[in-house]
Amino acid sequence: MRVIPLPDGEFVRVSDRPTDDGEFAEPLPFGLDLDDAVAVRARDVVAGDLVLALTLDEGGGLEADHCPRPFQAVPRPVTECTCEGCEECAGLETWTLADHARVADLGWRYVCLVPAEGVEACVIERSNRPVVVVRAERVAQAEAADVPGLRRFTVTYSVEVEARSHAEALQLAPARVRADLDVLEGSCRVAVGTDGEER
Repeated sequence: MRVIPLPDGEFVRVSDRPTDDGEFAEPLPFGLDLDDAVAVRARDVVAGDLVLALTLDEGGGLEADHCPRPFQAVPRPVTECTCEGCEECAGLETWTLADHARVADLGWRYVCLVPAEGVEACVIERSNRPVVVVRAERVAQAEAADVPGLRRFTVTYSVEVEARSHAEALQLAPARVRADLDVLEGSCRVAVGTDGEER
């Protein structure tokens, strides 16, 4: 469970994305993961942000409600929504019909994070409601670095050094790691001849 703070001090509890639900079969794109995520108010979502989760009130706090298919935001005030009457927009229309004074509130009270497409309705959220996103800049970086077939791996390397104290061992370790890596690099190097054959 991660706890992701908002700039104003509130926070969102974010569990790992489900792995036992077919709807969540696809990993996040471009090698992104929840470590790349931040929490922002819906009104602060910008075009290109990757929306990973909306939020629910749970146990006296906010908890992430993961989107099975994260989407890139194309935010706009609901008053500027371009859909042709999806069920989400119809629900807001019903809300305003109950009290016509509410019409003036729509523009600041709600934001459309992404307009309807095909059978998918608009994603509409209260403007002050926290959502979990990967910022557009980070998405662009990850997309530029993404190479098909590559996956992210964590490689941990340790060394043993002789020292009189823990502090001295920490000072000696980097040089030992560099020396070991030089040896490894030398043993893994492949020479290629002028004919293109490995030697």
